[in-house]
Amino acid sequence: MINFVLKNKVFSNTIWLISERILSIFGLFIITSAVAKYIGPTNFGKVNTAVLYFAIVQSLVVWGSDIIGVKLINKFPTSGVNFLRSFLLFKILSFSILGGGVFCYFYSEYDTLTFIFSLAVGVSSFFSVLDFANTYNEATLRSNINVIANVVGLALSLLVRYIIVELKLEPEYLSLSILAQGFIPYVIRLFIFKKNNKGYSLFYKPRIKHIKYGISAGLGLVISSVSIMIYLNIGRVLLSKFDTMSSLGIYSVAMVLGTTWSFVNNAIIVSLTPMLYSSQKNKSAQVASFLSMILIFIGFIYFVFFVFFGDFIITMLYGKAYENAFYISLILIPVTTLSSLGIVAARYIISQGGYNFEAKKAFSTAIFTIFISWLLIRNFGMYGAAWGALFCEILSLTVINYFYKKAEVFKIHINTFNFKENASILKSVIKDYSSR
Repeated sequence: MINFVLKNKVFSNTIWLISERILSIFGLFIITSAVAKYIGPTNFGKVNTAVLYFAIVQSLVVWGSDIIGVKLINKFPTSGVNFLRSFLLFKILSFSILGGGVFCYFYSEYDTLTFIFSLAVGVSSFFSVLDFANTYNEATLRSNINVIANVVGLALSLLVRYIIVELKLEPEYLSLSILAQGFIPYVIRLFIFKKNNKGYSLFYKPRIKHIKYGISAGLGLVISSVSIMIYLNIGRVLLSKFDTMSSLGIYSVAMVLGTTWSFVNNAIIVSLTPMLYSSQKNKSAQVASFLSMILIFIGFIYFVFFVFFGDFIITMLYGKAYENAFYISLILIPVTTLSSLGIVAARYIISQGGYNFEAKKAFSTAIFTIFISWLLIRNFGMYGAAWGALFCEILSLTVINYFYKKAEVFKIHINTFNFKENASILKSVIKDYSSR
C-alpha cells in the first residue's frame, strides 16, 4: 500500500501539497499571531484590507487563464505552455491599469501605513500573476516543486516578520515580508522550469491568437472568479465601511481559523482535477461525488476539534482581544466546507463545458450576497458577515447549481454517500490516469 501511494502520481502529489500547507500553517499561526498581537486588531485590519483588494485585482488579471492552462496542458502540453506564456502580456498590461487604480485609491482614502501595505501587497501579487510555472506544475502533478518554492519563500518571509516583532520595529517594515512571500517563490519556480524545460526560451514572443483565445474562453471564468471573490470577501469590505477596523481585524483572525484547515481539501481537489477533465462524463460525476464525501468528512472532524480546543487556541495565540473570533469561526468552518464542495461542483461543470453557466451563477450569487451582507452587517456587524457568508454558500452550492443540465449536480450530491460505487469508479479512474 505504501509503495502504491508513493508511486501513484495522484496520491504523491496530494501528499506534497498537504505537507507544504502543514509547514505553512504552522509558521503562519506562530508568526502571524505574534504580528496580530504586536500591531493590534486595528492595524491588522489594515493589512487585510490591502490583501483583500489585490486579491480581487489578481482574479481579474488572471482572467481564468490558470484553469484554461491546466486543461490545455493535459491535452496539448506544448500549446498549453505557449498559451500561458503568451497570456502574460495581457496580464501585465491589465495589472498595470487596475493595480495603478488601486494604489491611487489607497493613497487618497487611507493613511500612510495602509498605503505602504497596499504597495507591498500589490508588488507581491504582481509576481504571483507572472508565475505561469506554478500553473504548469499543478497541471503536470509536479506540486513538489511548488512546495519547495513556497516553503522557502514562506520561511524567509516569516523570519523577517519574527525579527520585526522581536526588535519591536515600526509596522511599516512588515511590507518586506509581504514582498518576499511573492517574489522568492516566483524566482525559484521560474529557475526550475527553465532548468527542466530547456526547449522553452524565457523571452517568448506572445502569439495574438493565444491572447484572443484566452480573453474569449476566460470571459466566463473571470466573471465567475471575481464574483466568487466578491461573495466570499464582501463581508470584510462592508465591515471596513460600516464597522471598525478592530472588528475587521477580529473577523480576519476568524477567517484564518475557520478556513486554514481547507488546505487538505484544496490538495485533494487540485490533485484530482485533471481526472475530472480527462475522464468520461459518468466517471467525472463519480469522482465529484467521492470528492464531496471526503470533504464533508474532513469538515466535520475539524468542526468537532474546534468546538473543544478553539477557544484555547485563540487565547494562547492571539490574546483576549480576539476572543470573539471563536464564535465567528464556528460559523465560518461550515462556510469553508460548503465552499470546497462548490469548487468540486464548479470544476465538474467546467469539465462538461459549462463556462457560461458558472459565470451566470457566480454573478447572480455575488449580487444576492452583496444585498444580504449589507443588510446583515448593518444590523449585526461581524456576526452578520459570517451568517451572510453561510447563507449565500448554501444557496450557491445547492439551489443555483441544480439548474445545470437537468440537475446533474443534484445527482452528484445524492450519490455523495454511495461509498461502494464511488470507491470502485475512483479506483479505476486513478489506475487509468496513473498509467498514462
